[in-house]
Amino acid sequence: MKTKREKKLTYKEMVGILSGFRKELLIMRNEISSVHFLINSFLEMNDDVDSLTNFIEGKIEKEKDDTATDGEKEQTEGSRVTKTSSKSG
Repeated sequence: MKTKREKKLTYKEMVGILSGFRKELLIMRNEISSVHFLINSFLEMNDDVDSLTNFIEGKIEKEKDDTATDGEKEQTEGSRVTKTSSKSG
């Protein structure tokens, strides 16, 4: 059996849908900004800005150290590709 095709959206309907998405995105952006302000205010109130900054910088450095593999890529188990190295020479 043939199924009935859905009617294509008109330009006006598409504009309405996109306007709705835009409004929702603006609302979410405002909420994220509010949460950002609240967190920053809380940290400033407790004088924790410097300790949080140091903590995050330490985590970033640790993550960089953990991901460094001295130029070699780990071969996944069961992979048929030969082991490669990005070191030259």
